[in-house]
Amino acid sequence: MEKVDPEYAEQQQQEYHRRYLKITNQSNQTIYVWVKYLTKTSEGNWQWFPSDPDGSKWATYQFKPGESSYLNDDGFRVNANRVRIWAGNSQSASDWQSATFVWSQFEKRDLRLLPEEGEVGYYMRTYEHVFK
Repeated sequence: MEKVDPEYAEQQQQEYHRRYLKITNQSNQTIYVWVKYLTKTSEGNWQWFPSDPDGSKWATYQFKPGESSYLNDDGFRVNANRVRIWAGNSQSASDWQSATFVWSQFEKRDLRLLPEEGEVGYYMRTYEHVFK
């Protein structure tokens, strides 16, 4: 059973279909992370950002060894149902072949951040993705 933070004790549980995305770099080198994410627009429609999965635009982030952070995209704290994500130690996506570290398992397929049916809770949870 989930222990309830007193701040949320008076609130009703809600159904969530997204989680915040946090990245942690546990490697011993600086990495560059490329992300696309599926979230709801202010109108309530599902949409991929910064472009659809087949598009060429990615949100890009740099993480030093040991660094951990929630992702923000143009002032939006990234919360998503699914993401496309990959990383490497090359600063340029077009030069990833020269990288000595590339993690691309979810570059061309979706990584679901929570169960397909969603989850019930007092607040939106976090999905932490760790690169080692």
